[in-house]
Amino acid sequence: MKMKFLWWMSSSSLVLLTTSCRAFLLPPLSVSRCRRWKPPPVAFALKKNTNLKPPPSSSFLSKAEFDLLSLRSWRRETLFRYSTANQSEPLRIFIFLTLTLCFLFSFAIADAVGAPPPEPVLPLASVGTFGLFWRERSRRTRRLLRLERECLVADLSIIARRNVVVGGQRETTVRSLRKERRLVAVAAPAEVLARVEAGQLLPLRRRLEAAKVDVVLVATDAPFFKRTKGTSVCDPADPDAWRRAFDELLSADPAWGSGGSSGGSEEGNKTDDDAVATTTAFFALGFDGRSCASAATVPNFLELLGANFPPLNFQGAGAPVDAEPGLPEQAAFYDALTNGDLAKMETLFGQVDDADVDAVLDAGGRLDPWTSQLRDDNRPSTLVVTDADVAFADDGLSATTTAVEATDDQGKTLLAVQRWTRQDDHWRLLSHATVPFAPNVAAGALLRCDHRGCVLLVNARQQ
Repeated sequence: MKMKFLWWMSSSSLVLLTTSCRAFLLPPLSVSRCRRWKPPPVAFALKKNTNLKPPPSSSFLSKAEFDLLSLRSWRRETLFRYSTANQSEPLRIFIFLTLTLCFLFSFAIADAVGAPPPEPVLPLASVGTFGLFWRERSRRTRRLLRLERECLVADLSIIARRNVVVGGQRETTVRSLRKERRLVAVAAPAEVLARVEAGQLLPLRRRLEAAKVDVVLVATDAPFFKRTKGTSVCDPADPDAWRRAFDELLSADPAWGSGGSSGGSEEGNKTDDDAVATTTAFFALGFDGRSCASAATVPNFLELLGANFPPLNFQGAGAPVDAEPGLPEQAAFYDALTNGDLAKMETLFGQVDDADVDAVLDAGGRLDPWTSQLRDDNRPSTLVVTDADVAFADDGLSATTTAVEATDDQGKTLLAVQRWTRQDDHWRLLSHATVPFAPNVAAGALLRCDHRGCVLLVNARQQ
């Protein structure tokens, strides 16, 4: 009986080791290796076998494979991507599980091998090692679940439409965008999507293209969404499939991909209908197809550009540009900012409190008034502003301007966004915001200003 027990434990340990820690026994597989697969040569074949063909990589990776540690099946692509990036985690799980079994059955093992009985407290140690095993197993399952959802999203199709700078359109899958484009998918009622496109995507259309970001808008209350002319928004090739994907993400885990910056905006919650808030969500994918930001709200694309999507091959503010000129009031704002003209700055601003600035103040943030911002020892007197752009609303009563600000001669640039409203035949400034916008530079701070002054949001990871 004792020998059968030891044989059972040894066999179970061997099965766990070979299935859970295969990254240590076999080289990691990848999509590229599957595509380069060739049939092995047959030494004694009389004629060439023409039936040997490499398996299709898409169908091979999409098949399910049972995982013993999580006790469920995953796509092979999910397991391959996990084993490539996390080769030591399965070993830790196996070690904690082995220690748990050894501590728990320490008396039986000692009796089987003829050793003295262990300390009575030793079986109690199995509780601690089992807790470590369960913690590591839960972390692994969450990582696999996130990778599984990323793989499911990669199978969705979009109709990619580039703006007038690039031109052209094509139907493709999200998977084919890897290494070429980034993606932000937003699901919301059509009314909310219209505000997002007109208020954010249209003013930032050239900045999104500089960062190689595609945006797909999925209407949750309409079969199709009518796009605004001039934006590079992608259309979902199968809107129902996209809606089902968002429903699954929201019902399974609203915080999917929250390991990155959420980049959320309060605009999606500015409604009295509770159903809008529950059906509004977004996720962002990088060049590698991994989720870098998500939230159950409308994204703030300025924050996403600064924190997750820096531009590529960006020449900076000092380079000559051929862009649409901004408002004359935008030039007046920068003139007052660099020269410290407080009276001129007060005349440009409308007396309306910005909601984002109020949110920072309500959370305990500090407001620096314009009297402090425009002091000689504090104002950016050497600021160089170029690449101005402007987008007007359909009613002609509001506008959004953008510009690139150069703070020094080392290539450090900022992306600035100003929002204007038409009052008494004059454009009045409502808000001003800036984020770092340079290649390989992630935003460490976000500056928001209104007529009262400015607040600074600093990334906690970079403090």
